[in-house]
Amino acid sequence: MMSRHNSKDSINNSPPLYQGVRTLYSVLFTLALPVIFLSKVWRSRKAPAYRQRFAERIGITTVKGPFDLWVHAVSLGEANVAIPLIERILNDQPDWRILVTTMTPTGSARVTQIFKERVSHCYLPYDIPWVLTPWMKRIQAKQLAIIETELWPNLIHIAHRLGTRIHLLNARLSEKSAQGYAKVGFITKPMLERIDSIAAQDAETQTRLIRIGALPECVKVTGSIKFDVSPPADIEAFSHQWKSLLNDRPVWIAASTHEGEEALLLEVQKELLNSHLFPIMIIAPRHPERFESVAQLLKQTGKTWVKRSEVHSVQETSYRLPEDTLYLLLDSLGELLNFYALANVAVIGGSFIPQGGGHNPLEAIVHATPTITGPNVRDFKAIYQQLGSVSGSEIVENQQALFEQLKKAFLNPSDTKKRGEQGRAYLLNNQGATLAQASMILNSSVNKNV
Repeated sequence: MMSRHNSKDSINNSPPLYQGVRTLYSVLFTLALPVIFLSKVWRSRKAPAYRQRFAERIGITTVKGPFDLWVHAVSLGEANVAIPLIERILNDQPDWRILVTTMTPTGSARVTQIFKERVSHCYLPYDIPWVLTPWMKRIQAKQLAIIETELWPNLIHIAHRLGTRIHLLNARLSEKSAQGYAKVGFITKPMLERIDSIAAQDAETQTRLIRIGALPECVKVTGSIKFDVSPPADIEAFSHQWKSLLNDRPVWIAASTHEGEEALLLEVQKELLNSHLFPIMIIAPRHPERFESVAQLLKQTGKTWVKRSEVHSVQETSYRLPEDTLYLLLDSLGELLNFYALANVAVIGGSFIPQGGGHNPLEAIVHATPTITGPNVRDFKAIYQQLGSVSGSEIVENQQALFEQLKKAFLNPSDTKKRGEQGRAYLLNNQGATLAQASMILNSSVNKNV
């Protein structure tokens, strides 16, 4: 019996409106390529990696299939989610050929850093049929795992047509996004119907996806892979070395900050100093191209600060940062998880700006470091609500409220530590999504009916 996935009727009977809109979308995307190219060149002024490997974005690559699995992780956050999933699958199927695609240099760097030659990697070509079709025929992927809700109409349509089984993993969908997708249901519904399995982070996402067109039997709640974070194996040695470097001072970390947030957070540090609290502030901008602009802000404070990249003596136990150091700029990639372990409390960025949606607090929580975030956390609303119920995280509305929470955290260290432990206990109780979602892929491979 032919599976729903490979039924030619389901392809040929695509709604005319869906086909027409997809064609129009493809034409407009093609016409926009010169503008997109120029935007990459413009962005490369601060991040040179954006002008590199542009050929990959139009489907020109040395990567060649067949691949047992193709994982698409758009950026750094999704790449971090994909890593434990891929590790689990390789542990079960070490001979599988896996391709990982990203769309940003930071995501690319993270994948290369972790997996090196164990997986293939390239940028995902733009969502245009004349680019994607020959590229996808070249890579010959048996299965495609899309991390979170990265939905591209041509990508899904062509993968379905070529017989690739499609999985949407660690899916999350806010009510606002669901309403947006519902307004273009003529393209959203046919697109979702072509996905073979969807792993939703929570019941709310499951309900929203079904409401906008996903087939109910294909959507399961598995929890979030982000709960499956674990401390690095060498974290104790790392923490010992760096706490010694920092003279065992109290620390707070401002993590994944965006433009417009650093100035606010530096004002909060200034208020803490004026209150005769003297913590070290570690500041970790979300995007590497902003390291230098944040460095300029630190210079303007007139206080002693250092760059992580300039600290070369971590192994030397006699080395210490200057005693009057008040700021450490984390201008490196892939180390944020480690540095959370040094902090008494973590402030998560992307949440104090109107256009923000928040960032993942769980990498801090795994170290029993409680978190504080701003009010704009729509992308992680469920996780913050859950952590808030066990006092592992606090949502504050403004700069003054943030200052009060940080002041409270430093004046009551035992209570702060307790809140962190409660958050970590909650995280540990909600682990297991990686295994569940890896099983979706592994079982699909076993049961595939072509």
